Amino acid sequence: MEAWEGIGSLFDKDIDFLAEFKKIARNYITAVQRSTVKKIIHLSSIGAHSDQGSGSLLVHYHVEQILQTLPEDFSIKFMRPVGFFNNIYRWLPMIQSQGKIIQSYGGKRKEPWVSAYDIAAAIADEMEKSFIGRTVHYMASDEVSPDEIAAELGQSIGNPDLEWKVIPGEELLDQMLSAGINEWIAKGMVAMQKAQGDGSLYEDFYANRPVFGKVKLADFAREFAQIYKKKIN
Repeated sequence: MEAWEGIGSLFDKDIDFLAEFKKIARNYITAVQRSTVKKIIHLSSIGAHSDQGSGSLLVHYHVEQILQTLPEDFSIKFMRPVGFFNNIYRWLPMIQSQGKIIQSYGGKRKEPWVSAYDIAAAIADEMEKSFIGRTVHYMASDEVSPDEIAAELGQSIGNPDLEWKVIPGEELLDQMLSAGINEWIAKGMVAMQKAQGDGSLYEDFYANRPVFGKVKLADFAREFAQIYKKKIN
């Protein structure tokens, strides 16, 4: 869902990530108005439909709102992917050192995930279609639960006992703050995981459910296993 590192280090306590995202959006506005571009595809995110209950994904709501201030003769397609499979690579050190995936939500509730390959395909497809007004397009590849992710990844790396362990949000927050992560990011991630866990993050997604892409969890797990084995060898 995120690429915070494009703004700065997650461990920089002085960065105002929301302000920086807004600044980038205003720069988009300036750049587009100085050009001849009238058709825009914006890579946004799940959670951009509301300014409530999405945690750190709030930045995408504000970016979309700023882009909406462009005059009506600018057509915009807002592309909203769900969580990227590639974000799972951030768990590699945890899996290697602790043999677990530790988050503040989990269980059997399914949620959508997306591959970057399917995002690219969806955007390429939309570029070929009509381009009038302002439209929203969600993107997803598969629909799986945390337990299914742990099972599939564990099988792929030769650790069938890989566990997705759920800890209280307060404990996860304390761990992130103790590690030096920016407070706004840490609190936002915990709030986002709460919305993932109760399904509220995906309400607008399911109200506008897209056609799913081709890449499934099993496909990503094979790729993950290759990276995992390189890291431990």
